[in-house]
Amino acid sequence: MKNDEIIIVKPDETIYIEIVKSAIKYAILSLAFTIDRMRLIDQSQRILNIAKGKIAEKLFAYFCIENNIKADFKTCETPFYQIDKRDFILDNFEWDIKNNFIYHSGNILEKYKYTDLPALIPNRHNNDQWEKRKINIFEKTDGVKFLFTFMQGAKLDENRERTKYFLSLNLNNEQNMLLKKLYSKYKGLPTEEQPFEPNKLWIKINEIKDADLFTLNFFPSLIITGYSDLEQELIFKNTGPNEKNNFQDYISPSWYKKTGRNNSINFLNNTLWTKITNATIPVSKMNSFKKNYEL
Repeated sequence: MKNDEIIIVKPDETIYIEIVKSAIKYAILSLAFTIDRMRLIDQSQRILNIAKGKIAEKLFAYFCIENNIKADFKTCETPFYQIDKRDFILDNFEWDIKNNFIYHSGNILEKYKYTDLPALIPNRHNNDQWEKRKINIFEKTDGVKFLFTFMQGAKLDENRERTKYFLSLNLNNEQNMLLKKLYSKYKGLPTEEQPFEPNKLWIKINEIKDADLFTLNFFPSLIITGYSDLEQELIFKNTGPNEKNNFQDYISPSWYKKTGRNNSINFLNNTLWTKITNATIPVSKMNSFKKNYEL
């Protein structure tokens, strides 16, 4: 795909705030039933990680409504106490949105092209997301596709160091303790039955509230790029701390570097970072979502 085949989604600020508010609420509710795969100590960061994925999903859903794309999100919805399924169904395929946060100066990526970015699918073990593409969750669907999107997580200064993140959480000590007790009780495991009434949790949170739940420091656009199908699956190669240097010479100088004692993967000079093994392909080798749906 070409750089002019990307899609930039940015609703007005009123709608954006409602999307973020809904995502934060979902993240807070689901925290106690979500395994901490990243082994993060910071509870607020775990909530933000869940919320950021939901923000990307909700921005894409907004885009579909605005452009009359008949994506079915409702079939894929799960309650806060159960494991997420696919993100949506379109053209009888199950779709997962793989959103990554990127870092650059300005509001739009300028130093590099969006098509220079990596499309990444976690592939740490035989039960990870790359392998699960072979499994249809819903009956009578034709398979699984991945849609690759990006959002600006923070701006970079003149030294290409990160400044303030676009979103921060404002929980106080009492609110944090309340959520930690819930996590200790349910231990990140999903349940079949609804464990509590959500409104009761919000009443407790609001009783000890001394600030708004979150702060939006800026409003990053959702960048919709390409998607994978069976043809692209043959091109994916692993990148990661302990992998061979696949695709490293895709762009000169090196598309990515391994840095630090853990060999974190640094794509495009601090534009995107990852610490895990991913099935990887340059976005330029993807099918264009914009072109395919004649937008």
